[in-house]
Amino acid sequence: MQAGDLDRRVEILRYELTGEDDGWGNPTPVYVSAGTVWAKRTDLSDSERVAAYGIVANIVTRFLVRSTELTRAINPADRLSHDDKEWNITGIKEAKDGRLDFLEITATADL
Repeated sequence: MQAGDLDRRVEILRYELTGEDDGWGNPTPVYVSAGTVWAKRTDLSDSERVAAYGIVANIVTRFLVRSTELTRAINPADRLSHDDKEWNITGIKEAKDGRLDFLEITATADL
């Protein structure tokens, strides 16, 4: 892995519950910026499907990031922000190459 391969800026959005009520007695969830990291982006697949409100398209992407205290704390409740999209995290694992140095985050976003 070359340092130049990490050429995308990705913001980590931490899932938190506010003290505010959603009208049904539940706390309101919010996503707060936890920090930004450099990443390598690899698009894995895309798809379209018909929903009640029209055609929905999404993309599955893998982000390779350095393993740091910030990135090791990421969990599936968090999100990533990149390329003007919010990405839902579907998986996190150690990378094969440099397994102690990098993490692979798989995420999906609507197009």
